[in-house]
Amino acid sequence: MKTTIRDIIQAVPALEKLAGASLPLKTAYKLSKNIKLLQNEIDFFTREREKIMKEYGGEVKHSRIVFKKPEGLKALEDVLALEVEPECGKIEIALSDNIRLAANDVTFLEPFVEFVEVDDG
Repeated sequence: MKTTIRDIIQAVPALEKLAGASLPLKTAYKLSKNIKLLQNEIDFFTREREKIMKEYGGEVKHSRIVFKKPEGLKALEDVLALEVEPECGKIEIALSDNIRLAANDVTFLEPFVEFVEVDDG
């Protein structure tokens, strides 16, 4: 699967919601494996963000990163735009699984989750 670091970072809160939901065992297992695989990319981003903040005088103000040097934002955007290929596939989650998610969560999960109709009959 090809995606960007940005897609992964944006999906983290929604993936955490899914991980806390009651899912069928097979789906929960696949989700757990995928989260572990995506964690490698998240760790990479965290390390790079720290280097960039140190190099360009970045600090967190009001939940946002502010740089003393304008090149810092460009460097951070470059990392977020990196295309990566984590070794995970899309997980199918039945719409009938009664999971409550916000519309934004669904949007951010699209690279990683396929919501499907299941014919119960």
